[in-house]
Amino acid sequence: MIGAGGTGGHIYPGLALAEALHRADPRAVISFVGTERGLETGLIPEAGYRLHTVGMIPFDAALGLRRYLLPAALLRSGRQCQEILRAQGAQVAVGMGGYPSAPVIVGARLAGLPSVVHESNAVPGRANRFAARLTPHIALAFDRTRAHLPAGLSAQTVGMPLTGAVARLDRAALRAEARRHFEVPDHARLLVFNGGSLGAARLTAAAVELAERWRHRTDRRLLIKTGPATLTEVRARLAGNPVAQAVAYLDRMDLAYAAADLMVCRAGSATVAELSSIRMPAVLVPYPHAPHDHQTHNARVLSDTGAGLLLPDRECTGERLAALVEPLLADPARLAAMAAAADPGDHARAADLLVTRGARVRALVHYKPYAERGYLARYLAEPDGAVEMIAGDVRDVGRVLDAVAGCDTVFHLAALIGIPYSYLAPEAYVQTNVVGTQNVAAACLRHGARLLHTSTSEVYGTAITAPISEEHPLQPQSPYSASKIGADMLALSYWHAFELPVSVVRPFNTYGPRQSARAVIPTVLAQLHAGAREIRLGSTTPTRDFTYATDTAEGFLAIARADRAIGEVINLGTGSEVSIGDLSKALIAASGREAEIVVDPSRLRPGGSEVERLLSDNRKAHELAGWQPRVALAEGLRRTSDWVAEHLHLLAPDRYQV
Repeated sequence: MIGAGGTGGHIYPGLALAEALHRADPRAVISFVGTERGLETGLIPEAGYRLHTVGMIPFDAALGLRRYLLPAALLRSGRQCQEILRAQGAQVAVGMGGYPSAPVIVGARLAGLPSVVHESNAVPGRANRFAARLTPHIALAFDRTRAHLPAGLSAQTVGMPLTGAVARLDRAALRAEARRHFEVPDHARLLVFNGGSLGAARLTAAAVELAERWRHRTDRRLLIKTGPATLTEVRARLAGNPVAQAVAYLDRMDLAYAAADLMVCRAGSATVAELSSIRMPAVLVPYPHAPHDHQTHNARVLSDTGAGLLLPDRECTGERLAALVEPLLADPARLAAMAAAADPGDHARAADLLVTRGARVRALVHYKPYAERGYLARYLAEPDGAVEMIAGDVRDVGRVLDAVAGCDTVFHLAALIGIPYSYLAPEAYVQTNVVGTQNVAAACLRHGARLLHTSTSEVYGTAITAPISEEHPLQPQSPYSASKIGADMLALSYWHAFELPVSVVRPFNTYGPRQSARAVIPTVLAQLHAGAREIRLGSTTPTRDFTYATDTAEGFLAIARADRAIGEVINLGTGSEVSIGDLSKALIAASGREAEIVVDPSRLRPGGSEVERLLSDNRKAHELAGWQPRVALAEGLRRTSDWVAEHLHLLAPDRYQV
């Protein structure tokens, strides 16, 4: 049961969550709770879901004396929800924020059901401030919200659930179709005004003024979403103006985003999340009467990084907008820089993260005598006990059998991965990577678990054709890659011979915070942040397709949910490449340091072993699992640089890690 209502900013994330639930389990039965006065009365039934209505009043000081009726109204509507939950046989309740969702959380508490609260704004609303005290499961759209939670509450940042059309949007691929849809000439720049689900009078008035200023221009177009109440009036004011068109609603926001060069919009949480996720440059005009001025806080998610411009509502006029947007529309490089500055975060997968919030995780880690927990320590400390750690060794079949027992899905990540060390100890790679995979596959077969086996792009060797598809020949150019080719084939044999549901996931050069010091990116960053003036590297000419860690993790999760991926080998990469030399220059820039790159002969691979080029063809991952990378290289390097600077004590910048 999902509580969502009032405005589209709460309803659409609720619908996105419902969509993700159906992806995870097509048998799931989902219904909504709302009121009879919000947009939910139309949007939710139109989406095919049942809407239960309860009598609830807003958490609004503007109610005057009626606000004293709030406790009684909340208790009454909470009991209504309790009865609805029982009658529907609900197993969990989710409140998506806004006053219609609070009764659902109260009802779940009264019915003894688990519940989750999702806060979509950068500053929590009154309803969620109350509801968050009734459940230990609190999810946030933006990490900065944590600072505004009531004392003593903990939360997990999952992002804003986005509908599939926006979460999977490829603006470049859809752009031509979108501009034909809105009849925008190829040479024209399109400015889209989006005032939220009901429109915004201030934005609409400024748009009409701007349309008049541009009346005789052929290189500008405006698309104005007015809301239904003022559509007729606005169209009358625009009569005969060839540069502008007004619509009551945008049924296909994906088309609007794909067609637009720049957005002018309110700063509702859903809008800010969508803009971040698709990297859409925007001028943000926060609604000045939002509780706790939360729209200004939302807008700063983008303006603080340079991905958007913040314009106060009182300054939003046609003249002021013209001064802001004209330089932007005339400067494609600046628009591109704004797009690159956006942080897509987890919004595109937030709905699925919410769905899997209750998943329990068991980690089989290599035994060490001092019971080291490493980066798992923070999760093992969580009071809900959702993460369990077992010490062992994948070469020990008995221990692997114990670890896999009771698991639905096994992500086989265990491997020796350092290429230089494989020249020194090749037999260890065969034992861990090949024999270990045999043990894991056999355990999955014994216990009925699905297996996702981790491969590596190194199995392709130097690209014969690029980009590299899954059909590219395999070339064992190092003992490491040879052991992984053997492991991949062994895993697939369990699908062909025993019908074990296996997917072979082939990541291309995953990087990010917490990566081991032997990899090139932490190697360079550790030297930089330690103050080195010379950065010592092996060969600087090979190119690699670097994929940020959260994108790779998202790919694994998407493949685990995709039945079409069973029996398949699937690449996870960005489809772009950079040389090690150019990467090092980008790392120097990201770190804010100055240094010179020096080739160290001791770090060079043997001549026939160097893989000169890796570039992924990732179309199969998109087709089978709906996956695409989200984090641009510049942003990923910045995040990684920040982490290395804070954790330099964990690395050894003065020592070459083989």
